[in-house]
Amino acid sequence: MENEQTHKKRSVQNSKRTLYFDYMRVCATFAVIMIHVTAQYFHDLEPSSFAWKTINAYQCLSRWGVPVFVMMSGALFLTREIPLQKIYSKYVHRLFTCFIFWSIVYALEAAIFHQSDFILHALKGNYHLWYIWMIIGLYICIPFLNPIVADEGKMRYFLLLSFIFTYLLPAIHQLSKDFASEYVQSLVNAVHTNVDRIRMDMVLGYTGCFILGYYLYTHRLRKIHRICTYVLGLIGIVSMYLLSLALALKKEPDSAYYNPLTLCALLMSVAVFVLFKYHRFKPNRLTPLLFKLSKYSFGAYLVHPLILTSLERVGFDSLTFGNPVLSIACVFAVVTVIAFGISAILNSIPVVGKYIV
Repeated sequence: MENEQTHKKRSVQNSKRTLYFDYMRVCATFAVIMIHVTAQYFHDLEPSSFAWKTINAYQCLSRWGVPVFVMMSGALFLTREIPLQKIYSKYVHRLFTCFIFWSIVYALEAAIFHQSDFILHALKGNYHLWYIWMIIGLYICIPFLNPIVADEGKMRYFLLLSFIFTYLLPAIHQLSKDFASEYVQSLVNAVHTNVDRIRMDMVLGYTGCFILGYYLYTHRLRKIHRICTYVLGLIGIVSMYLLSLALALKKEPDSAYYNPLTLCALLMSVAVFVLFKYHRFKPNRLTPLLFKLSKYSFGAYLVHPLILTSLERVGFDSLTFGNPVLSIACVFAVVTVIAFGISAILNSIPVVGKYIV
């Protein structure tokens, strides 16, 4: 089995550019931008209103963005042997530089317009920059993850543990906390406390998602299995919507079921990854544009909150127009076009662009 995995790594490494990754990267960036566009009034509207339900729908349709980004990274980085020195000198160094630059930019913006403490804001980073630290953590663990994915049995075992402790048990705990009787809550809490004592930190967080991306990339699924993932993905979307709505109506709007590490988000993300992988994308006249958008995606991710808050200050936000469905779509389109435009400009700057986008 180890030889089979080694062969897969070599064949993947020698293959041509994976076209569906470019489509997936651009669409995942769109999804993340949509999440932040629709978050503007999430806590300010009545959950029973059409506007809030529209926001909830857009949110649920977009929550696969971050997990898919992580899965793509796992597919790309675990299919090749990368020296530890290169991980730090090239990838970690670039991400750290990005964090410093954009933290300063957002800290300046917060200090000027919100009288925020510049140093504190710069050290913490803007809300969306958490992703940089998370992905740095995954990169520096690659030498430990490579032996896991090289062995089929170990990889499946790791994914099983990750599913149980990262997704399944927390989902049961969250559901009981929000909707179960006090007695059932006390029972589940007792079990949850004991599970926490096991300290399964190694399989928690985004590590399982990282390895899952490699697994889906290097393993071929039969048609029946693909259909099952699509059905489960739809179930994930509907469940996320209904649970978020029910929780908001019962208590108040809460993003508990939006978390990228929820069971619903996992089902959606796997379905999206599989959908892109098995769709036959063919090169066409727009392919060069796709490659550029793919290249500019990270920069668009980094800059889009700055555009969103700037537009909000001049009165252009997700509920500017009467119909929330059209209003959100319009603001999303404007923010996305500007974000990719700025990213294109920054990418064109020699040397500097390489380290800040």
